[in-house]
Amino acid sequence: MCYTSGIRIGTALDVHGFSDNGVLKLGLQNFPDYHQLDGDSDADVVAHALSDAFLLAAGLPDLGGLIGVGEKEWKGASGRRILERVLQEVKSAGFVPESASVQIVARRPRLLSVLPNMRNDISSVVGCQVNVSATTTDGLISDLGNGNCIMAIATVLLV
Repeated sequence: MCYTSGIRIGTALDVHGFSDNGVLKLGLQNFPDYHQLDGDSDADVVAHALSDAFLLAAGLPDLGGLIGVGEKEWKGASGRRILERVLQEVKSAGFVPESASVQIVARRPRLLSVLPNMRNDISSVVGCQVNVSATTTDGLISDLGNGNCIMAIATVLLV
């Protein structure tokens, strides 16, 4: 038997490979020494994983269903803009973010020094504490271990 409460949990992940141009955007931060991830938007895997986790928890369509793949309006859109749009939908559905965590899996760039800025910037957009951590795969797991892509895994709590 499933009991409904005012609490909803969502978990999602996003993965993008590196492109040959642009500046890497990750966790709402710019990394000018690295190429952008490949995608229709700025491909910020942190913002995308959080967005899909929020949508899932609220029982809404996923990110592709909300903003559509290949939509001109969202071409090159920032992770911040996407996350703000998702949060509008989540709040319209009657939910408020209570807590969120995201883990970045990447061999490059090194993230320890920028994690506090990520936490602060993402938390200010989301409206609650968002914890951000990072790990590598110690050279394992194919493209992740080779440094050819970045993955983020997010879990959120809505009330």
